[in-house]
Amino acid sequence: MAIGPVETATTSRGQAMESDGERRKALLHNMYWYRTRWAEEEVKLLELAKTDEISSADEEGLTSQHYLGHTAVRDAIEALHMQPSREHPIKVLDIGGGLGSTVRHMASNLPYLKGISVDISESFANLAEQIDRKECASYREGSSTKYIAADIFNTTQATLGGPFDYGVSLLCFCHMDSKRTLLDKVKELLQPAPPRQSCDLYFEDLVLLHRNGVREADREALRDVVACPALCTVEEYRAELESVFGKDSIKLLDCDRTTRDWKVFTKSRFAIFEKNFDRHVSVHGEDIASAYRTFYGTTADLFDRGVIGGIRVVLSVLAK
Repeated sequence: MAIGPVETATTSRGQAMESDGERRKALLHNMYWYRTRWAEEEVKLLELAKTDEISSADEEGLTSQHYLGHTAVRDAIEALHMQPSREHPIKVLDIGGGLGSTVRHMASNLPYLKGISVDISESFANLAEQIDRKECASYREGSSTKYIAADIFNTTQATLGGPFDYGVSLLCFCHMDSKRTLLDKVKELLQPAPPRQSCDLYFEDLVLLHRNGVREADREALRDVVACPALCTVEEYRAELESVFGKDSIKLLDCDRTTRDWKVFTKSRFAIFEKNFDRHVSVHGEDIASAYRTFYGTTADLFDRGVIGGIRVVLSVLAK
């Protein structure tokens, strides 16, 4: 599908689609397109500034598709109690890994870790490999990364290189149409193999803070700008998790602190972007800079008005 200049939310809403499914696919494709173009230009500038090697710290803020940059990755490492060693190496699957910054940061800070990042975008995987070639020299002893372009619904644990010791996903699940279908697939991909009894998953996601009273304009913004067509409430999310993984599977489900943190982050991110808007237009062109302005501004507004919040979850995928 050819993607031209990035459209505004108003134009997207007026676009005729043959079905809701095709509409959502086109909107998500559009988001991938402008994010890829943005990242390509930023990485070029980074490589000009750092001609020899790139560190994980150098790329923070350029390649993270989630909130709070490497802080989110450190939260995942801590929450999952990752302590790999020569005697006990670990394998981590990052679902919806985008440009791969999560597994690169893990490999840069933990020894004997194999991080596998899977994302539906082939352009993301290719760019991740390009960054990796300049960053891998800084990885800890025994650590490595791999980037796979695949639709998780059309792949298997074996194809991705599993079984895995841990799973991670940072702000990916919110773009899926059906939580139940998604969680069933995640359970399949993270099913532990003997002698392991469980595979722990850490994920961050967006939620509706209230089901009732959400304005139609906000639903359209979530669907057409933020590309989140089917957000659920915290209560609905918990029910789905317990149904798929079991009532005792959830080790942590935090909404209050996460929502507070993300409200501050999204507001600050938008303000910083606005301050540097002329620079972004100069580097990326007005279409792409305006697309990010709309995306960041809309997200900050939805958080500020209490329409959406965030959750951090740790749960165990138990062996059959």
